[in-house]
Amino acid sequence: MGPPAATPLSESFGTVNLPLGGKHGYKGVRGGQGPNKDGYQGYTPRKTTCTRICDSAHEAAVELALKKRDRELYGEEVQEDKKPRKTRCDKVFIASEARP
Repeated sequence: MGPPAATPLSESFGTVNLPLGGKHGYKGVRGGQGPNKDGYQGYTPRKTTCTRICDSAHEAAVELALKKRDRELYGEEVQEDKKPRKTRCDKVFIASEARP
């Protein structure tokens, strides 16, 4: 008997690939969304892009894949780097500079 068959890492839907994995079956899909907490939503890792609330995880994965494809085809949004978090030392230093 040979090794077990490898499970597919993505599912094809039309011209887009839906990456499999995660709690709801697709990477980048979260559940428990919406007013009744029964919807699904696609999101990017830094949560800069989200899809609308969908009835099924498959539907949310398709919308997310289409958004990613459109972003690649029509130009990616430029994201600014995160600003470093201010510390107490920074505030004290700025306040001492303001005094004459």
